[in-house]
Amino acid sequence: MLEIKNLGKDYTTKHNGIIKTKNLLVAVDHISLKLEKNKTLGLVGESGCGKSTLGRLICRLEEPSRGGIYLDGQAIHELKGASLRRIRWKFQPVFQDPYGSLNPRFTVYRTLEEPLRLHEKPGSKDEIHNLLEMVGLGSEVMERYPHQLSGGQRQRLGLARALAVGPELIVADEPVSSLDVSIQAQIINLFLELQARLHLSMIFISHDLRVVGHLADEVAVMYLGRIMELAPAEELFNNTGHPYTQALLEALPKLEPGRGRLRSILKGELPSPVNPAPGCRFYSRCKYRRQVCLDYENELFSIDANHTVACCRSKEIK
Repeated sequence: MLEIKNLGKDYTTKHNGIIKTKNLLVAVDHISLKLEKNKTLGLVGESGCGKSTLGRLICRLEEPSRGGIYLDGQAIHELKGASLRRIRWKFQPVFQDPYGSLNPRFTVYRTLEEPLRLHEKPGSKDEIHNLLEMVGLGSEVMERYPHQLSGGQRQRLGLARALAVGPELIVADEPVSSLDVSIQAQIINLFLELQARLHLSMIFISHDLRVVGHLADEVAVMYLGRIMELAPAEELFNNTGHPYTQALLEALPKLEPGRGRLRSILKGELPSPVNPAPGCRFYSRCKYRRQVCLDYENELFSIDANHTVACCRSKEIK
């Protein structure tokens, strides 16, 4: 249902308030992905890798610098104004900070009634009550304001608002990162339940590989604006092909106390995305780097069925 072709987003940097066009911050670069109906694609990576920017591009909250976004075959990157507003109901975002994304002057009822009104969909109190029940909230919260809700309740409200217009695609940007661990589990299970019930397609963005592995059918690992590895979730965990993915997996806390293991600790900071150097994006932090990597531009190639990796030495170091 969703296809992304060579998508890129650049920002011009400023110095003393003056825009310097020569210094480009490359947030997203050469991203190509596909998402089937009723499936979940997980986007994972460190902070600053571009995954949230990619989510905003898909929701048309940012204008792409190059490339295309196609929803059910329609080039939504070309739409503007009224033509874009007419199809916005098809793709809805769920934001990381539920408090910051809710209007503090709107009650719960007004928050859910607003998108229905904007998209000219009939919205009665019964329908809004059903929406609240769907996300595990009772009708007693209808007249409350966001500051009167807990963090978990606010995130449920944000999800209900996204579902109000009957979307086909949900783009969830770190929707559980600001919540307590016990509440995180409830929200993750809610996403799974609603996807099965409403036949939703979903893009789930997170820095936590374990959460993404639990939710996603396919996982894309991002680093410095590029896709480093793309594979079905089970394949990614059991047959890792990129050194960066391996380091992320080895950094996960293990549940077996005292179990010894080799750990591939990433050294150094994430390089600057401003005018990135040619060659492999992961070169400066990779312990397997060789001279040949400086001539490699992170093109994805297949190492197995439905499994692609952006590493020219993947088979050697496996």
